[in-house]
Amino acid sequence: MGKRTGSSSTAPADSNIATADMDIEVIIQKVMDVVRAELRKIMEEYQSRVKELSDSLNDVTERLLSLEDRVSKLKPTESTSVNHESEWQALTKACQEAKLAASDNEQYSRRNNLRIRGISRPFAATSSSNDCKDTVVQFFRSKLNLQNIKATDIEAAHVVPSRVDISQQQREPVILVKFKEKQVRDTVIRQRKLLKGTRCTIVEDLTTLNVEAMNRARKHADVDKIWSWNGRIYAILKSGTKILVKPFLPIQDCQVLDIE
Repeated sequence: MGKRTGSSSTAPADSNIATADMDIEVIIQKVMDVVRAELRKIMEEYQSRVKELSDSLNDVTERLLSLEDRVSKLKPTESTSVNHESEWQALTKACQEAKLAASDNEQYSRRNNLRIRGISRPFAATSSSNDCKDTVVQFFRSKLNLQNIKATDIEAAHVVPSRVDISQQQREPVILVKFKEKQVRDTVIRQRKLLKGTRCTIVEDLTTLNVEAMNRARKHADVDKIWSWNGRIYAILKSGTKILVKPFLPIQDCQVLDIE
């Protein structure tokens, strides 16, 4: 009788455990369903944002091409009338504004990017994207003391095709790095001060228009120091004034900023 009683009392306990396990599985499944739904929503919003930027860039590009065509046909000569010249100037301004809009859109798409120059050529010459990622991570850890950065923090890394300079010597290789999160990118660029005195440099991935504006300002006699942050170009004049540098805008007309 004692054995039969013990056997009957164990069965309900086993049943309760099995039921509890089933309840946990149901809960986990529900949680996973919610997570998947949220991830789908995030991806849909991200894809929608990318499409909006792409459509906006295409629209600006079409406007720019149209404006450039009109400007080239209306370029004033000595015999041009005042009204004709005025229209040409207006179109030139509109063309510049369209270029700025296109550059701003393109710069936004590069917000997670950095360019690294000076990593030794044997490393930079790797053909595999994964090898390039590992090289960059090794560089961050050894040169910038960023031990927590992993290859999984990097979405893509590859060597930018180098040009040949006037002396026919190949320039230092440049590695373009795209991070998955802007926060990691910002952490890296804040540590670039540790590269001072070396042949290595880390800069933002600026658009062609912004690079031209930065180079123009750097050569200006009144500019003492210049840098970029989040796609915007800043300069300190020899007078101590801080300005926001803009393409097509003369240094003396740039916006004056408060020095932090």
